[in-house]
Amino acid sequence: MPSTPPTTQAPTSSLTEALEAQNIDLQPLDLLTGTIPEDCNLLIINAPASDFASEGLVDEIAQLQAYLENGGKVLLMTSAFVDTPNLDAVMAQFGLAREPGIVVEGDAGHALYGYPYSLFPDHGSDDDESTVLDGVSQNTHVMLSVAQGITIAETDGVTAEALLNTTGNDNEAATTAKESGDTDGPFALAAWARNESAGSEVIWVGCPNVDSEQVYQSIPGNLTFLQGCAAALVGQSMLIDTKALEAAPITVAASTSMALAMVFVFVLPAAVLIAGAVFVLLS
Repeated sequence: MPSTPPTTQAPTSSLTEALEAQNIDLQPLDLLTGTIPEDCNLLIINAPASDFASEGLVDEIAQLQAYLENGGKVLLMTSAFVDTPNLDAVMAQFGLAREPGIVVEGDAGHALYGYPYSLFPDHGSDDDESTVLDGVSQNTHVMLSVAQGITIAETDGVTAEALLNTTGNDNEAATTAKESGDTDGPFALAAWARNESAGSEVIWVGCPNVDSEQVYQSIPGNLTFLQGCAAALVGQSMLIDTKALEAAPITVAASTSMALAMVFVFVLPAAVLIAGAVFVLLS
C-alpha cells in the first residue's frame, strides 16, 4: 500500500453476516495507523488498490511477513489490473504466483451467458467435498469475473492445492481471441497453501469481485465459497447455514440477461479498480 491510506471497500453485509454465523468477528485494520493484533486469527486482504509498502515510515510488508512467520492465516483476493510485487513476493514463499493477463474461457458451458471473461470454474477436488474447504460441496457454483490464473510451484516445506480450476479450453490473454504467445489452460483461479513448519496458511483467489451483493443475487455459491475459505483458515470444519445460501435454479428472461452480463463483465471489474481493503477477523 502507499504511504497514504488507499480507497477501501468493506466486505459486503452478506459476507459479514455469514462470517458472524461462524462466530467470526470482523474488524477493519489500517496498517498505516495500527499493527496486526496478536489475537488475529485471520487477515483478509480484499482486492488491494495498491501494493503493501516495504520502505518509508511504515513497513507494511514486514508486518505481514512477521504475522505469517508466527502462524498467521491470510485470505487474499487480487485484481489482474493492480501490480503488487511486494505482496506477490510473500505469496511466492508459499509457491504461489500470478499468471500474466486474464483468463479467457473457451468452453461456453463454463462462462456466464457465453461471456468468456465471466467464468464458472471447476472445484479442485474430485471428491464430494474439498479436502481444504470442509462443508463446501463440489456442486456449489462459483463465478469469477475478469480472473487471473495462479500457478502452484512445488516448494520445500509447503503443501498446496488448487481450489478452483478452469477447463483446458481456456487461455491467459488480453483479448478474447486466442493469439500467439497466449498461455493455454487449465489454470488455478483459487489456491490454498500451508507452510508446515510455521503453520501459516494462505488462500489466494485471483479475482477482485468475488465478494459482491450483485453476484450473490444469482450466484449465491460465491458467498458459500468465501464463507468456507474463512472457516477453513480459522480451523472450523463445518459451515453454519443460517439462511439459504444456495438458491434453487432460476430462469433469467432474455430481456434482462444482457443487463446482468453488463454488470458482471464491465461494472464490477471497473469498480474494483478503485477499491481495496484489509480486514482482521477475530474468532
